Formats: sequence, C-alpha cells, structure tokens
Amino acid sequence: MLIATGILIIPQLGLFMAVRDLNTSGHTSPLAFLFLIIGVFTVPTSIILSGAIVASVRRKWREHQPIVMLGAVNTLIALNIILFVANQCAWSAVFNVGIKACIR
Repeated sequence: MLIATGILIIPQLGLFMAVRDLNTSGHTSPLAFLFLIIGVFTVPTSIILSGAIVASVRRKWREHQPIVMLGAVNTLIALNIILFVANQCAWSAVFNVGIKACIR
C-alpha cells in the first residue's frame, strides 16, 4: 500500500506546480506538464494496487483497518488528480482554490 501511495507523489507535485503556474503565468510549465503526464501511468497503477490490496483484506478489514484507510486516501488523491487533469476550473471550484486563469 505504501508503494501505491509513493507513486502518487510525482503527479501530486505536478498538480501543485501547475496550480502555481496557472496563478502566476496563466499556463502550466513544461515540468509541471511532464509530472502530470507521468500521472497518466501512475494514477491507474495506484488505483489498481490499492483496490487489489483492499479487496484481499476485505474479509478481515477490521484487523487491517490502517491499510484500508490508506487505500481510501490513495483513492481520494487519485480522484483529485484526475479531476484536475480533466478540468482545472471545476477542480478549483470544488476545492475553493482561486486560479486566476479560471476567473472570468
């Protein structure tokens, strides 16, 4: 489960960098874009790993509650990244983060 969490670090850093770039220059930098593109491969991998691990401990989930909670956190982080890549303005509205490029 820690591997599934670890591979989400790069796309999450790309998300933070992209938000900063959108607020300063109005578009994402190439490095932030690269980190978000890496997320195309790592986010589904993390979701699959988290789902497989949670499914394998589902019968005794009370004994493995920290693992199940980390799987839920991984899923939320992955959904956060997916929403940002799909629509930055919708992401900023959901999380109440002001992005200058989305203000009309």
